Amino acid sequence: MIAPTSKRYLYIELIILFLIIPVLLVVPGLPFWVKIFPVVTGFTYVLFIIYSYSKFKFFKPEKKVLPYFGKTLLIRFIPIVIAGTAFVYFFSPQDFFGLVRNDISLWATILFVYSVGSVLPQEVIYRNFFYKRYRKLFNNTYTYIVINALLFALCHLFLKSWIVLLMTFVGGILFAMTYEKTKSTFLVTVEHSLYGLWLFTAGIGGLLAFPS
Repeated sequence: MIAPTSKRYLYIELIILFLIIPVLLVVPGLPFWVKIFPVVTGFTYVLFIIYSYSKFKFFKPEKKVLPYFGKTLLIRFIPIVIAGTAFVYFFSPQDFFGLVRNDISLWATILFVYSVGSVLPQEVIYRNFFYKRYRKLFNNTYTYIVINALLFALCHLFLKSWIVLLMTFVGGILFAMTYEKTKSTFLVTVEHSLYGLWLFTAGIGGLLAFPS
């Protein structure tokens, strides 16, 4: 049985999955199982819906969107490289390209784990699933993009860093815009991975609970 798709049901579902569960992770005093059980249950539920609906496909990008993606990626990537590198250099110089300098094998492992184990699931849930499941709830594209970015930032609340929340909100805006234009989980995963991999390389991984 496929989950209901009435607007009322979808609003409740969205609030539980993308608001209540992330906030539970940072509520002090709760037993670990009380925090992790809703996360596992929610993730299983999302996978069930993705599997149930044939329209949830990670299709290859249409060729017509590739020029847009390439141009947009280049325009965004250069400022992110400059800003991210400068941030680490001035505010955390001890971590500046730390992994590359100190443990190249760990650096390579983190890049793989981050791309496959972190970025891909995030984009499947926050772009592919979120877009196809809740897009009809938002008549205004810009409202949808901002809401998506805010909830994406909220899922990083457990890291307890305003810098991470700001970074992920800005990233969420960019990723939602890319998905809105390309409808491609693959392309938005590539974009997300490239930004994150550079920031890890520059030495910002400590903020995201990775070695730096």
